[in-house]
Amino acid sequence: MALTIVGGIIFATGCGDKKPGAGSAPSPVVDGDSDNAGGDNGTAGDNGMEGGDTAINGTPQVVITDPADGSFVLFASPNPAPTVDLQGTIADNATILAQNIAWTITAPDASTSSSQGNVNGVGLSVASTLAYTFDQLGAYVIALAYDDGERIGNDEITIQVVDNLPVEVDIRAPVDTDQDGVADLQPVESAQLTLSGRVREMDGDQVDTAAILWTVTAPDVTSTQDAGTTTCNGAGTTCTSTYAFNFAQTGIYSVRLEATDTQSRTVFAELDIVVVANTPPTCQILTPANGAAFASGETVTVSATVSDANEPALDLTVEWYFDDVTGAPAGTGRVDQLTATFPGAAACEAHTIVCVVTDSLSATGTDSVGFMVSSLPTITIDGIADDQGNNVRAAEGEFADSTQVTSISITTTTDDAEDRVAPGADMTLTVLDSHTGSALAAPATINPFVATQFTTVWDTAIGLGRHTLVAKITDSCGASAMVEDEVVVAPQMQTAQAVAGTDTWDVRDIFAVSGDAMYVAYRPDGGDNALAYATGVSSDPAGFGSMEDLTQLLDALSQGTRVRDIALIDDYIAFATSDGLIICPVEDRAGGNLSLAVQDLANPVECTLVPDYINPQGNNFADSETRALAVLPGGVLVAGTDNGVVFMTDPLGLPGQGLQCLEDTTIEDIAYDPISGALFIATNGDHAYRWDPTFDTCAMTQLDDNNTPMLGSDEVIHTVLVGSDGIWFGTESPSLLLYDVSNNAWTVYRPASSPMAPGSAVLHLAIEVKTLGTPGAGRDILWVALDAPANVAPSVLRRDEVLPSWTAFSADRDGIPDAQVRRITIDANGVKWLATAQGVAAYAWP
Repeated sequence: MALTIVGGIIFATGCGDKKPGAGSAPSPVVDGDSDNAGGDNGTAGDNGMEGGDTAINGTPQVVITDPADGSFVLFASPNPAPTVDLQGTIADNATILAQNIAWTITAPDASTSSSQGNVNGVGLSVASTLAYTFDQLGAYVIALAYDDGERIGNDEITIQVVDNLPVEVDIRAPVDTDQDGVADLQPVESAQLTLSGRVREMDGDQVDTAAILWTVTAPDVTSTQDAGTTTCNGAGTTCTSTYAFNFAQTGIYSVRLEATDTQSRTVFAELDIVVVANTPPTCQILTPANGAAFASGETVTVSATVSDANEPALDLTVEWYFDDVTGAPAGTGRVDQLTATFPGAAACEAHTIVCVVTDSLSATGTDSVGFMVSSLPTITIDGIADDQGNNVRAAEGEFADSTQVTSISITTTTDDAEDRVAPGADMTLTVLDSHTGSALAAPATINPFVATQFTTVWDTAIGLGRHTLVAKITDSCGASAMVEDEVVVAPQMQTAQAVAGTDTWDVRDIFAVSGDAMYVAYRPDGGDNALAYATGVSSDPAGFGSMEDLTQLLDALSQGTRVRDIALIDDYIAFATSDGLIICPVEDRAGGNLSLAVQDLANPVECTLVPDYINPQGNNFADSETRALAVLPGGVLVAGTDNGVVFMTDPLGLPGQGLQCLEDTTIEDIAYDPISGALFIATNGDHAYRWDPTFDTCAMTQLDDNNTPMLGSDEVIHTVLVGSDGIWFGTESPSLLLYDVSNNAWTVYRPASSPMAPGSAVLHLAIEVKTLGTPGAGRDILWVALDAPANVAPSVLRRDEVLPSWTAFSADRDGIPDAQVRRITIDANGVKWLATAQGVAAYAWP
């Protein structure tokens, strides 16, 4: 029961609150048109109705808002009779008329009085108030009514005028924050809670402590009653009653606190408490790892994480056992970590560590790991050589000079603490090729005490490609260790290999799309723009393994347009061309066949040419030359053009619909960074941009603003590329710019700090990812395509991220057909394909 004091007069709400305000539901709506759908012209009408609808006059909504139904008003003689402001609201679907509002009060002696009251507001909803003096003891019935001429809405309450207020009772613990009658706390079964409530007299009387009673009804409907423990203030008008109760069952308990005053009026408060089942705690051992090995007498830290859904982890008891959980634990306490020393056990002895965690209700959780009292052996790969005696370069881990390797020798160094002091205990070495899953050699037995270095030979012919070697050593106790290294068997090339049949091509771009399959955009000698889908190149060199001429498609769609970039979207391929965007289906992307699924190249009905991009305002781009493409998550295609960037949210449904940004700017290249989720844009106007896609704004960050004084006026940024160490930009000047996204910092490489020759231009960049000899390690190899001023000047650069080091390749020395390398693309086998003004070259430098 709650009490409210208003203007010195006390209203006491009874045991049950008044139900939500009386009155009628909103007016029904009748459809006024012929389609029975509501509204004949799509225009919304008043009162939530659509145009054309007609409202039936509903009953006015009338609610008495104060005082609450069942309230008490104190009239204690010789004090004057109390005056109370009665308050209500009236709402109707027509303007409220004040003269039609009526308050009616029926006194305990059955006499009645009526009044219009005072109206606040005008229109469809008003408030009405009436100041009324209650001069009799007993029950008053208060009614508020409104007559709109057709219907009457009304509300009615009853209040009690008394000369002595009843006692107030409320339950204070556990807490019910949202006052929904259910405690916030959900204790676990068998938990003991101390219930707490307050009992007080609001008119100065003393609380009758003997008339306070707690009643708890369990889910099985058994009830327990107890007077609890009561303490009061000095005047005895306010008391706190507590009762400790064990909630043994799961389910809903009903708690009731009641008190009776001197006039035999009983007031109570109720609260439901939901008791949940206990969830056992859990324990997960973090260290040592399962299968770990330790030397006898070694000190080892064992640790675990413990958790419980019902109580704090620090309140749990954790016990550690070695081997046997029936004996005394090796350590215990309310902590989850223990440092222990293993006893002087014999070598090759297996043990078990067990973690047992117990909660306050004795529920337990366990975890265990096995370990060996034996030091782990160690192994390193010292060298790898092929059957011709060529050693692997230490920093690379690869072969580069064999068309096929018939055997590989792997030299390893091994060691083990136990076996080193026991010459008779041998270790077994196995080398696996994780690329094929096969063993490179039969397991070899070695004695590290005699020789710690061992060489095994993989005597099976090894094909081209990348292979990961896993050298695993197992000691006499069964403990093992392993190490990885990578070898790449590549075609025998120390120079670039010109692809036969392409020497008369002015190759504009080359795009690797799957395996060794690629699209080549070129101009044959004296011809117009052409396009080919090519696969493979043989080692003689005799040319591509196969080639499909797609020039008819370009002629049919856009009169010999030049292809400048490509992108894959689902089962389609998009070509950025000088005449717009061409989108065609591919045969089987999932199966790696990315040739075009076009029946007739001269009439490619399966393809679409989008010559103009349309922004949301419906304006066509003035210049539709497309220069670069990128695909964002969700299939959003980004096209860089001679007139800005277009973000197409549905390129396969309606190409060109989307957002246009950087108008009047020629976009040279676009790259998407999956780590930051940002798009990086290179332009020909000395600016680089970052755009964090929102698809509703063109707000971009100009990266070079006050950060890159190395960019000259009207500098052309030809290319942008995302690498593991940052974002690379290549410019005309020439320079290579590395942008650190996290720190917003730049590193600059120019001819003075790299092998680039003055007068060169950086035209394209490519990244090749390498793996090192330790599991999980890797590095980027950056490949740079240059427009070199002469054949003796470098036209291709290779930068190793780890060393770091530069390697330069030129046309006169390294077999590159022309000093201008326009694009580098890397296929799945690591072969670098070079697009030059005098044909295609393949380069297998590892």
